[in-house]
Parts: sequence; C-alpha cells; structure tokens
Amino acid sequence: MNPLKNTASRCGKCGRNIDHSKSDLVGSGWETAVCGHCCRQQLLDDGGLLIRFVEPIQDAVIDITEVHVRPGALHYLIESHEHCWPFIEVHARTGAVIGEDDHREIDRLAFLESSGNYVSQHRTAKNKKLWIMTDSNGVTVVMAPGEF
Repeated sequence: MNPLKNTASRCGKCGRNIDHSKSDLVGSGWETAVCGHCCRQQLLDDGGLLIRFVEPIQDAVIDITEVHVRPGALHYLIESHEHCWPFIEVHARTGAVIGEDDHREIDRLAFLESSGNYVSQHRTAKNKKLWIMTDSNGVTVVMAPGEF
C-alpha cells in the first residue's frame, strides 16, 4: 500500500494543503513540494506560458485541460516562428509527429510514459526537439528536453 495515498502536506510557498491522492507523483519516492497554484505562478514568473482551453480539441484521444509551455520550448517556438497549437493538436489526436517527407511516425518516450503520462516528441522548423507530456488530469507540458 502506498503511504502517500491518503496524506496531505503543505505547500512550501503559500502553505496551502496539498492532497497527495491527487498528485501525479503518488507511488514514487517523490513528494509534491508546492501546490498547483504556485507551480503555475512559477511557470509564468520564469517566462513560460499558460494556456487554458474553453473547448476540447476535436477528435482527441487524450483530454487536455490546460497547457504549460516551459520557457525553453517557448524560445524554440519563437525562434522557428511557430505556435504551440499545431503540436498540441497532433499530440492530443494521435501522439504522432510529422517527420521528413511529411509522413507521420510515432516517436514515444517510454521513460517518461512509465509514470503513466502520455508523451510525444516533435521537432520545430529549426529542427529543435519539443516534448509534450500530458498527465492523467489533462495538464499538458510543452518543454525542451532539458526542461524535464
């Protein structure tokens, strides 16, 4: 039995209770150090971007509730003059990536998926890798590989 399953602790930043039964880290040796609100604020403070959807993506095989674009990924997207939306749509619909010659290929990252997350890898027009990871609550993170 997982000892964290029914435990709660306090956020290291704001002091709010953190319910570990709702944490993606349950079952691991990790404990959440900050609540979701403080994580979102830190993302914005670090130069990232937070996107919330008002309607679900049509024909999606995974539900996405909000997207966190980490600063490194945002830099890659700006550098290649691309928006994150096409990558997110492909991720949500198929997990496939657009490869050379415009054919689809699955490029999965098993070591990230082992925690129950749905993960896909994409490349920008400047050939920079983007990883997109969605947890069981639909929170999706777009990141450069070094930002994991």
